[in-house]
Amino acid sequence: MSDYRIERISEERLKDLIQLYKASFGKTYPINYLKNKFNTQYTGVSFVGYLAYDPAGQPAAYYGVFPCHIRYNGRQILSAQSGDTMTHPAHQGKGLFTKLAKLTYELAKELNI
Repeated sequence: MSDYRIERISEERLKDLIQLYKASFGKTYPINYLKNKFNTQYTGVSFVGYLAYDPAGQPAAYYGVFPCHIRYNGRQILSAQSGDTMTHPAHQGKGLFTKLAKLTYELAKELNI
């Protein structure tokens, strides 16, 4: 797994998810759809997740969460929901899902999610 480069998801990296969605789920989404879907700025935090790139620079896996607010005991709390996690079929079984999940949980904790 050390051959993979890990990068935090960003608006600039959303384009890399397009081919990963296609390879993982057989679906193609326009970039504007992804920009809207991943726009969680209303919560105060955005782009909570990580992409793994193979040695050739191609996206291999993604794990992330979507920040959201929940109400608990009358208080609004920043929380998150896991979503759109995927691993390219050629890279499955290499521990990428677990590695990216752990990094995402650490990032969420740093962001007080």
